[in-house]
Amino acid sequence: MTRSVRLPPGSHRLKTVRAITLDLFGTLFDISDLMPRVSKDIVRDASLSVEPKVFCRAWKKHLYKRRWHTEFFSPMRGWFRISFIETMKTLHLTFDAEKATTELFKRLAHAHLYPETRKALDLLSECYPIYLLSNVDEDVMERLLPIHDLPIQGAISSEQVKSYKPNRKIFARARKKADIPAEHILHIGDELLYDVRGAQRAGFLSAWLNRDGTPLKRGYRPALQAGTLMDLAVMLLRKI
Repeated sequence: MTRSVRLPPGSHRLKTVRAITLDLFGTLFDISDLMPRVSKDIVRDASLSVEPKVFCRAWKKHLYKRRWHTEFFSPMRGWFRISFIETMKTLHLTFDAEKATTELFKRLAHAHLYPETRKALDLLSECYPIYLLSNVDEDVMERLLPIHDLPIQGAISSEQVKSYKPNRKIFARARKKADIPAEHILHIGDELLYDVRGAQRAGFLSAWLNRDGTPLKRGYRPALQAGTLMDLAVMLLRKI
């Protein structure tokens, strides 16, 4: 059963869409269990005296407190390594942060698509050129995307433009590649800040892929939201 699709005021503008950009992880690729699995592996392999859940909670706290969307840019690999080092300090543990980061990125580069991703993209690609935008290092994209052979015209990593969503730079690069005015591009993503607000700042239309049915936060106004990528694809093809 699919979740309901919500059409906020202004959704009529979706009839003018001529190109689509999509986020990668959490939108096309399922990494919902990535941090718990990596935490479990680190605790086991390093014989740490802490529960994996406790480790994961501390790690998330350090990782997500970092403001990737600031003007200062550093590759994602560095942010993760620092988050591991800070987790060690907080929990008074010792393990190889560089090795943990390498293993994490190997998992990212072999992430699995959500079940509906390929069919939804096949449908969308019949009507729109598709570009991928992701807050991820270039080497992850280079290893991941060829495995799946998705129907896309291009992919842009944060490392390419030296900036993270929601900064306008990565969206501007996509607009330039598509050679289509920003107001005729729809960005689809699962993060309100990085995807919805980022797209709106860049002049794009935005669609929120709300897989968990989370209430929409005040101040965010996606042109469309739905629980699955297939729901969004069907609505767009029907021109709302």
